[in-house]
Amino acid sequence: MINAAYSLESAFHYKRWDKFARKQHDYMEHVVKPLFDSKNWQAINELPVLVDKGGKTLIKFGDDIWSLKDHLWNGDYDISKVTNLHFFAYEYSGIQVDIGARLPTQFNLEVKLFAYYCLFMAPKITEWIASVRSYVNPLKSLAMECSEYGLNSFQELNHETLRRMINLGFVEIQQKTIASLNVLTKAYELPLNFENVGTFTTKAFPSLIEREGEQNQVIPLAVYKTLFDQAEAVVNKYYDSRIELQDKLRDIQTKQKAAKIKIQKAIRTGSCSLNGYFRPPVQKKLIERFEEAGITLIDDFKEGDKWVELIEGIDPSYKSFNIRDHTTPRMKERGYDLLTREFYWKSLNAFKDTLSEIDAACRFLIQALSGMRTDELWRMRPEYGLQHTTIKGTVIPLLTTRQSKISMNANTVNDVYVTTEMGARAYRLLNDIHAPLRDNFKTGKNRFFGGFRGLLKTKPADKDTDNITKYVKLWLKDYKMTDEDISQLDMSNPDRSTNKAAGVTFKFNPHQLRRSLAYYLIGYELLSYPQLKQQFSHFTVAMTRWYARYASSFARMHREIEVERLNQKAQIMARIHRKLANGERLGGGKVTEITKNMAKQGESQFEEGNEDRAVSVEYWKRRIRSGIEHIHAIAPNMYCTHSSCGMRISVDLSDCVDCGFDIFEFATYAESVRKEAEIALHLADELGELNPPTIARQVVQIRSAEKLMMDMDVPFEPVEIPKEWEDLVIHWEAA
Repeated sequence: MINAAYSLESAFHYKRWDKFARKQHDYMEHVVKPLFDSKNWQAINELPVLVDKGGKTLIKFGDDIWSLKDHLWNGDYDISKVTNLHFFAYEYSGIQVDIGARLPTQFNLEVKLFAYYCLFMAPKITEWIASVRSYVNPLKSLAMECSEYGLNSFQELNHETLRRMINLGFVEIQQKTIASLNVLTKAYELPLNFENVGTFTTKAFPSLIEREGEQNQVIPLAVYKTLFDQAEAVVNKYYDSRIELQDKLRDIQTKQKAAKIKIQKAIRTGSCSLNGYFRPPVQKKLIERFEEAGITLIDDFKEGDKWVELIEGIDPSYKSFNIRDHTTPRMKERGYDLLTREFYWKSLNAFKDTLSEIDAACRFLIQALSGMRTDELWRMRPEYGLQHTTIKGTVIPLLTTRQSKISMNANTVNDVYVTTEMGARAYRLLNDIHAPLRDNFKTGKNRFFGGFRGLLKTKPADKDTDNITKYVKLWLKDYKMTDEDISQLDMSNPDRSTNKAAGVTFKFNPHQLRRSLAYYLIGYELLSYPQLKQQFSHFTVAMTRWYARYASSFARMHREIEVERLNQKAQIMARIHRKLANGERLGGGKVTEITKNMAKQGESQFEEGNEDRAVSVEYWKRRIRSGIEHIHAIAPNMYCTHSSCGMRISVDLSDCVDCGFDIFEFATYAESVRKEAEIALHLADELGELNPPTIARQVVQIRSAEKLMMDMDVPFEPVEIPKEWEDLVIHWEAA
C-alpha cells in the first residue's frame, strides 16, 4: 500500500531538476522503493513522474511519452537542459515518428524503470534531463536487437550472450551502449535481477573498438546498386562453370590427399622434419598432443592406425604439399593444372581467392535478396536449403533452414524466405563450390560451409562474416560516397555516428543487408508491414517496423518525386501541343503525327479552358498516369514518346531525326552535335587517325542535325566535307 504521508512535489517550485529530484528522497524511500519491491506493476504504472503545483498528475510512469519539456517549457527551467523522453523503438530529432514501433512489453517496462532511476534515484542526479535521454536511447536500440535475438528481458543478457550477438551482427554495439548497460546493472534500487553479471568492459569485447559507431544502417541506393552489380557479375561469370570449378577443386584435393600420405610417411620414418610442412604453432600443437597420447612422432609405423587417427583428429593445416601449380614437360609428377575451358589461374592461391570471392558474392546475394540473418544462412542444409513452390503458375524459389521438404500445409513462418532467381542462382553456385569441402567432414556432415584456405579440413568452418566484409571493401574501393548518399543516410539513419561525410568509402557490415531490404521494400511500397513481418520471421509487427524505421520518410520522398516527375512530363506535353497550336516549328516524327491529329480533330482540341484539351496539364497527367501516353528526355529539349526506347544514355541523332516517336523542341542540341562532329573530323585528320568509318559516322551525324534544323526552319551554313574525305568513304563502301 502506498504511504499517504509522502507525495511527489511539483517540479514547478524549482528552477533546476537536480535540486528538485534530490528533495524527493523521502518520497523515494517510503513510497517508490517499497512499491518497486512489491512488483505491483499496475500501481507502478500509476506512479507520478511530474505533477503541477496543485498536485495533479501530468505525467505518469505508464505513459509511453514523458513530455517533460512540453510541460516545463513555461517554467523557470533552462529549456536547453530539458527534453521529452520517448519509450518507442526510435525517434527523430526528439519527435516520435512512428508510434507503431513500441518496445516489447518487458523491455518497455525496464527502460522506463531505468529512466525513472536516472531522474530520481541515481547517486549523481543531473540537471540535464537531455543527458538522461543519451543513456536511455542506446538501451532502446539494444532492446529491439535483444528481442530479435530471442531475449525477453535485459536480465537475460550476459557477457557470453552479448558477445555472441555482436559476432552475429545482431547488435549495433557502441561505447555508449556499454555505458548504459553498466548503469542499468548497477541500479540496485530497481526490481531487476542482474546478479553475477559483473561489469561490461571494452576488454571483454575486443571487437567493440572496431565496431564503435558501426551501425546497421540502410545502404544508400547508389552504394547498394554498386554492390549488387559487383556480386551479380561474379555469380554470372562463374555460374555456368560451377561443375568445372567443383571438379577442379576435387582434383586438387585428390592430389593433396596423396601428398599428405607421403608427408605422414616421411614424418613417421624421420626422413623429413615438421618444419618443412607445418608452421611453428602447428608444430608445437602436434608435439604436445603426441606427447599427451604417449605416441612417438617418429614411430616407424609401430603405432599402426593410432598414429594416423591422432594426427587426423588434430586436423593440422599443412604449409605446403610440394605440388606445382602447372605441369611442365620436365616434371615427373603432374601439377594442379589450374585451368578450365574458360578460366586460367596462375597459382593455387589465385584459385582459392576466386573461390573466396564467389563465396562472398553468393552469401551477399542470398542475404540481400531474402533478408536472412547470418546465423540462419549458416544453419542451411545442402539438400534442402533451396526449394520451390508454384503459385498461380509462377515458380517461386524459397530459401530455408529446414531439414526436410517444405509442405504447403506446414507452418513456414520462421524458417522460410522467399528470394529471386538470382538468389537461387547464388545458392546453387555456393552449394556446388562447398560440396567438395563437405566430402571431407568427419563431424557436422550436414553443415553447409567449409573453408577455402585448407581444402582437406575435416570440420565445418566456423560462423563468420569476415569474407563478405573483405570483398565488399574491395568492390567499393573506388566508390566514394556523394552528397546524395549522405542525404539518404540522413533520412534513414539520422542518429548514426559513422558514414557521415561525402568523399569516403561506405562502412559496411552484413546485417545492413537485412535492414536495407526492409527499408526499401517498405519505402518503395512493395510490401506491407504484415507481409514483411512474415518474410523476416518476426514475432511482432513492432520488430518489423523497427527494421524499416524511417522508411515512411523515404516512401513519402519517393511519392513526392513520382508526383513531381508526372507533373513535369505533363507540362512538357502540354507545352509542346500549345506551341504547335500557335504555329511554332518543332522537329521530329512525332510532331508530324500530332499535326495530323490536330487537322483531324480541329483546333478546339488545342484550345485553353477545359481539362480534356491537349493543352491542359491535367489532361496529360491522366493519360501518362494511366499508361496511355509516355514521354522521357533523351537529350536537352529532345524527347521520346516510346516506352521501350533504349536511347537514354548515348544518343545517336541519325536514329532519332526521322523516328516517329521523337520530338525536338529546340534545335540547340542538333547544332551542338553538328559542331562536335565537325571538330572530331578535323581533330582526327590532324592526329593522322582519320579513316573511312570515322568519316562516315561523323558525316551522318552532321547531315542528320542539318536535316532537323531545316525541318525546324532554323538558319545554318551547311558543313562542307572535303572531297578527298568523301572519296575515302566512296572507295571504302565500294570495297
